[in-house]
Amino acid sequence: MNPSVSGKAVRLLFFLLVGASIANAFAYAATTAGWVPVSDNWYFLDRIVYPYAHGDLHAADLLAKRGPLDHSQPLRRLLLLANYEWFGLDFRVEAIFAILAGVLAFGLLVFGMRRELRAGNTTAGFFLVAMAAVYFSLSAPMVFTWSLLTLGFTSHFFLFLWLLAAWAVLEAPSPARASMLVLSTFLFGLVADDTALVATIAAIIAGLLYGWRKTVGRDAALVQIAACLLGIGLYLAFYKVAAPASIAVDARTAALHGLDANDLLSRVGGAWQWIMVPLSSALVHRATMQSWFGDAGGIASIMLGLACVFAHLWFWKKAFIGDCNRSAFMAVSIMLLFYGLVAGIVVGRVSEFGNDYLWQPRYAFIYRWQVLALLMMLVAQWPAMSARRPGAAWRHRFAVGLVSLLILLQIPLAADAWRKARYVRHANAQMARQILEIGDDAAMRAPVKCAVQLIVCRFDDARRQRIVGFLEMQGLSVFSPEVRERNGYPED
Repeated sequence: MNPSVSGKAVRLLFFLLVGASIANAFAYAATTAGWVPVSDNWYFLDRIVYPYAHGDLHAADLLAKRGPLDHSQPLRRLLLLANYEWFGLDFRVEAIFAILAGVLAFGLLVFGMRRELRAGNTTAGFFLVAMAAVYFSLSAPMVFTWSLLTLGFTSHFFLFLWLLAAWAVLEAPSPARASMLVLSTFLFGLVADDTALVATIAAIIAGLLYGWRKTVGRDAALVQIAACLLGIGLYLAFYKVAAPASIAVDARTAALHGLDANDLLSRVGGAWQWIMVPLSSALVHRATMQSWFGDAGGIASIMLGLACVFAHLWFWKKAFIGDCNRSAFMAVSIMLLFYGLVAGIVVGRVSEFGNDYLWQPRYAFIYRWQVLALLMMLVAQWPAMSARRPGAAWRHRFAVGLVSLLILLQIPLAADAWRKARYVRHANAQMARQILEIGDDAAMRAPVKCAVQLIVCRFDDARRQRIVGFLEMQGLSVFSPEVRERNGYPED
């Protein structure tokens, strides 16, 4: 066969495999994502949608935080208002939109890595398949069934765009590029808030590493650092002036936050979990391991975490002595972002709820950043690693073998998610029925066995009557015949 024809066939195969990962995630969200308001959705219905519908919402309210551990997310709140205006508060629509945003973000990431992907030839394309498999993995189905989590994809586009702006300054600093980085840092802060602050610190450290390694790049690194600091500083100043004061937290919550340091020290005995859980859970959750290996599931999780430790050691070796290019810079920034976000979970959540809280399935959305960064670094270094050197062949086969296992791992994970999808859909229908029961009750009392996710059941009577009455009066969410029909309620 003609080599050029063979190469085109392989690239087509890789393109189809990337498409399969995207289509799988999209189909899962489109058929399984929750369409009824749950958990924090009720808070935002009460504080954002209800005031907006009555003309009482102010622009500053989009920036409000509930307390010290909350995030300002104006983009997601604007999307919530769009959902109210056009889709009757069907939260499955938000999840579908978020997947499309994830596809756009992934496309931008691929665009940013195009030089190294081209230089790495067919094998780098194979690694790209693995990146898509991880980015859209169903290893934690909750990421795709709870729209508030799925909407995390919307900020990824801004993260990748901002990283490209940061690299542009390192590569060829100029007043125009520095100004663009200041502006993009400010806008990234507006979209991602504290995540943007952590990412800024990560990119600054990555810039320092670049300047340390390349003498000619030290001035560029200083310009990049200054632009990032100015941009995030402008955002923090803007937020302080524009945002309303955080809604007061109750005395118990305030006391808990005051004890964070002491509580964290009391959990140091299990500090190994602060490392092992994020590493292993990024690939396979503990519950899945236990279903596969029974009582040996815990050992399997630890072994998987240890394997990731060695992968991280390889990553940092390449970060310090490997090729310096755009993909490597983005990989280092994302890996440092992963470390920073995990540290935030440990300080903000583990200190309060214990080490086991690290296993929350929703954190897989954060944990998988490390796997993506590892694959990005592999793409960044592959052109140099492909050079003929003693012992290189077996290292290449080993790397390709590991990546192959990573891709194959997604098959049983996806199968398990799809097998349990009907239970998720049934739970959605049950919660819809309970919300309708609240609306049918004259006093809008909560059902006796209300689902845990329906925090509206724990609202005081006046608050519950106000928000459920609003949904019922305007024919929104479960009270909308169109929304019910669109989501197949009642179940067949």
